[in-house]
Amino acid sequence: MRSRQINFFLTAEDQATLLARLMDRLGPFLFISRRSENDAPQQLDTAAVKKMGSEPLTIYLLRQKDLGQVRFEPFTEQQCYVVDSLLSPVIEFSRCYHSDGLLRRGRMYVVSSYYDRDGVPVSKDRDFLDWAAAMIAAARKIVQRRVPPSMFYCGQNAFELSQQGERFVTD
Repeated sequence: MRSRQINFFLTAEDQATLLARLMDRLGPFLFISRRSENDAPQQLDTAAVKKMGSEPLTIYLLRQKDLGQVRFEPFTEQQCYVVDSLLSPVIEFSRCYHSDGLLRRGRMYVVSSYYDRDGVPVSKDRDFLDWAAAMIAAARKIVQRRVPPSMFYCGQNAFELSQQGERFVTD
């Protein structure tokens, strides 16, 4: 399997800034929930976390034209379906948990190729991969590399909080 990602520390304000600037640069995209009651995407009005600690932090970003290509797997224990990010033209967007002086790492992650059931390598659609690569490259320019180790990026507000002693957690 091949993939691309960016790891970051973002406050809610940093996240809003990042997503708005990505839309300005690369055009509109949608937010969908990781889980759905049926095998159809559940669109979200916003990527903002409404109540920290009470909702899943992983959502997906995708273009309108890719909405019909999203695949799901049944998750029988919880009687729902989950997005199959291996097969779907989506970017995983793991939002940062932020509460009580603690900020956890988030990321944007995309699978670009994988092996099918017969062990044959499969690449996702080139148009989707170009868009996903542009999204991650733009995110790297928007969010600065500020936190050691250097593989982590940090939004402006998160950086200011780190200077004030906010605890950053990577696991």
